[in-house]
Amino acid sequence: SIMLTTLRRTFCKIKSDRIITYQSRRNIVRSEVSYLPSVILYNSPVCPFGHRAWLALEAKQIPYVTIEVDLQNKSDEFKTAYSKSFGRDIKSDGKVPIINNTKDNDLFITESALTLRYLDKTFPEYGPKLFPIDPFELCLVEYCAQFFVDNFYGNLYKIGREKDKT
Repeated sequence: SIMLTTLRRTFCKIKSDRIITYQSRRNIVRSEVSYLPSVILYNSPVCPFGHRAWLALEAKQIPYVTIEVDLQNKSDEFKTAYSKSFGRDIKSDGKVPIINNTKDNDLFITESALTLRYLDKTFPEYGPKLFPIDPFELCLVEYCAQFFVDNFYGNLYKIGREKDKT
């Protein structure tokens, strides 16, 4: 089923290479289109790392679609996308987020820190820069991000997984 939320998260249904429903920053298209937007985000609502990639796309206002991934029951399409992703863990059958740049030889990237850097450098014409130019300020941003991962991620993930079970 297709769901669109008020937070501009996009859940879409793909049939071969055509999107049946997608949402860009500006509008909702509810009919078949003949092209894919620049970025496809594979994501799960319970993953805080996936939220990082989603927030970056929203902040930069890059047109994208999101394919919701059930991490307990991963589809073959998702597993294939993960197997093509730069940054993948060869011991895993798939993690989110994955971004797929459909305009760049169908490039796939996983790991939220990598996806943020890639989006910032690849789409400079969209939205504000995600990272400061000053090296010291960049160190501060990266330190704060790692502090969050080290100190809060585990608890947020547990809460999200419990909520997902209900």
